[in-house]
Amino acid sequence: MSATTGPAAVTVGDTAPATAVRDDVPAREPATRGEARLRAYARVRLTGASAVAKRGWAVAVGDVPSVWSEAPASPAELVRYARDGAWCRDTRGFIRGAGRVYHTVVAIPVCLVLYVIALILQRPGRLTAALFLSLIVWLVL
Repeated sequence: MSATTGPAAVTVGDTAPATAVRDDVPAREPATRGEARLRAYARVRLTGASAVAKRGWAVAVGDVPSVWSEAPASPAELVRYARDGAWCRDTRGFIRGAGRVYHTVVAIPVCLVLYVIALILQRPGRLTAALFLSLIVWLVL
C-alpha cells in the first residue's frame, strides 16, 4: 500500500520524511585530497579560534574569575590572611611566623604602593592632580 503525496511517494511503513533536492544549486565535483585536507584544516582552525574567542569573551564579561573581573585583596585582608589564613595549620609555629614577617616586610608595603599607583592611574583627574602635586614638591625642594 502506498499513498502518493506530492513529488515523493510515501509508504505506510516510512517514518522519515523524504529529503528535498534543490535543483537551483549546481552539483559540485568532489574535491581533490589536497583541497579536502585544507578544508578540514580550516575547519579545525576555525573551531580552535572560536573556542579561544568564547573563552576571551567569558573572561571579558566576568563569567570566569580572573584578574580582569575580580577585585584584589585589600591590605586588611592581607593582614588577616597572614594571621589566620588556611595556608598554614600551625598558628604559632615557625612557618606562620615566617609568613607574617614576609607579609609585614614585603607583601603589604609593595601591595600598598601598587594599589596607590593603580588608584591614581584609574582616573585622569587623579593623575593630573598627582602630577601637579609632584611638580610643586619638586620645585619646592
